[in-house]
Formats: sequence, structure tokens, C-alpha cells
Amino acid sequence: MKFLRNVSTVPVPEVYLVHPASEDEPVNFIVMQHMPGTILLNSFGLLDTKGKERCVLSFADICLQLFDFEVPQKIGGTLPGEADDLTVVPLISYAEANYTCERVFCHEVFSSLEDYVNFLFANKRQWIDRQAISDHDKTRHHNILSMLQSRASSAMRSISSPSLRRCVLCHDDMNNQNILIQSDGRISAVIDWELHLLQPAILVASSPPWLVYDGPSSSEFAWEGIIWLDSPVEGARLDSVFEEVRDDYIFQSYGLTDVFITVRAIQEWRLLRSFGKGKELRDIVAWLNDVYPATMERLCRWLDFRYGA
Repeated sequence: MKFLRNVSTVPVPEVYLVHPASEDEPVNFIVMQHMPGTILLNSFGLLDTKGKERCVLSFADICLQLFDFEVPQKIGGTLPGEADDLTVVPLISYAEANYTCERVFCHEVFSSLEDYVNFLFANKRQWIDRQAISDHDKTRHHNILSMLQSRASSAMRSISSPSLRRCVLCHDDMNNQNILIQSDGRISAVIDWELHLLQPAILVASSPPWLVYDGPSSSEFAWEGIIWLDSPVEGARLDSVFEEVRDDYIFQSYGLTDVFITVRAIQEWRLLRSFGKGKELRDIVAWLNDVYPATMERLCRWLDFRYGA
């Protein structure tokens, strides 16, 4: 967060104190600024049409700023170094299953898209093996995963351009409770950066997550506890607003005058968004990170729908 405050206009809290665990206080904690606004989950549905569009464009501004940073070309988490440099470290992620939270540690930094995606597949296979299901079901689930891995390998072979594979900074948990908005729809804060990471740009160029109706978030294959913040029709319309970002003018027309992005970032972002195999790979990675109830059964139905598997 200190890094972002120094090099961007991304609205993040100021950090006042970082307290590492010690013998006297065995819990890590930080003290940070209280940010204005209300969480997106409670507020997005109250916005008018213009406010929703402003919210989506405010989100696009944040994505493009993160996309435009010069960062180390490795895949992993980061620690701030000197002079606003970033040191890449093994990532930490969470896997939620049956309303419990399981921390997943990685012991290496990855050098390529293939290494990272293969790690996600290996992690998913370990998750299957830990489930309290029969050996027959475990074998069936591994076979389903093998079909998915074949599709992922095919998609990655088509992703050859360095601009699609370069590493960019992203918030890996940009859910509707980690975004605060003002009454006019403008994003006033993005919080909970613990799960940020550097990853290939082709995996980052996704739609606003609270409007996604694809992959494990599609209405046919999502788990019953998912919450969408708008209808599929309105979500698609707002996604088209997000898609139309071509220059600064659209931000200014919504009163977003403090954007901090470059033409290069917009051009490369549009290339990533238009690359069909990138969308396919993002859906596959979303399934690898989905461990909500009946995930493998839902994945099997999605594979059959998508590929006729």
C-alpha cells in the first residue's frame, strides 16, 4: 500500500504502523487510515445508471494504473524494497471450502505462465486428495482436471506475444467487500491487499468481478451462495462500458479527472481483452481457484457445456 500511495492515484489507506508478531504480541497487525465510502456490496444496487457506469470506469482506471507499472518479471507476491522497488516473494493465497478458510503457501517464485498454471493444477489435485470422498470420486475428479489441463495447455500455446505474458501487478481479491464507493459511484478505496501478486497480463485483463457471469460465476454453474450485484443484461451493458475505454476522454466525461494512465496501457489492455484464448484461460484459472461446494461437479457440467467433453 505504501508503494501504491507513492507511485499512483489508486485509493489505498495510509499505513501508520506495521507490527510483526513477537513473543509479547503473537499476532501480526497493521494500523491504517480509515477510508471514506461504503462497501460495494451494500451500495452498488442503490446507484443510478450514471453512477454504475462511473463505478465501472473508476474500476478501469485502477486496473489500468496497476497494469502500467514497471514491475519485476516474475510471478509471485511482493515486498516493498528501497526507492519504491518491489521484491518478488512466493505468493500466499486462500482457498475457501465449506465456509472455512485454508491458507495455501507456495515455496517458489515462478518464471513463466506455464509454471504458474501448472502449480495451480498441482494445488487443485492436492485439494482433491484432501477431500472426504471415495477413491472412485477422487479418480473421477482427477480425470476431470486432466481434461481441463489439456485445454489450458492448448490455450497457453497460443499465447506467444511478450505483451500478453509480461507480469503486471494486481489485487487478487478485488471482491465486492474490498471496494468502497462514494454516493456518485466513484471508487473511494481499495482495501485488503494481502493477496496481491504479480502475474501474467493475460490473466489480469478481466471484467469487474461483481458483474462476471462466466466460468464458475455463470448462473448455470455457480455455487448457490454466489451474489451478483446486477442482472446478466445490465452486467453485460456495464461490461461494454468497461470495454469502450480508449482514451482519457471517457473518464473526463464522467468527472473522473484525476486518472493516471498512459496510451500504451490502454492499447495493450484492449489487445488483452480482445484475445479469445486469454478469456478461456482466465475462466480455467477461475475454476482452479474455485473450491466452493460441488466445485468438481459444476466444473464437469461446464466442460461439457463449453467443449462437449
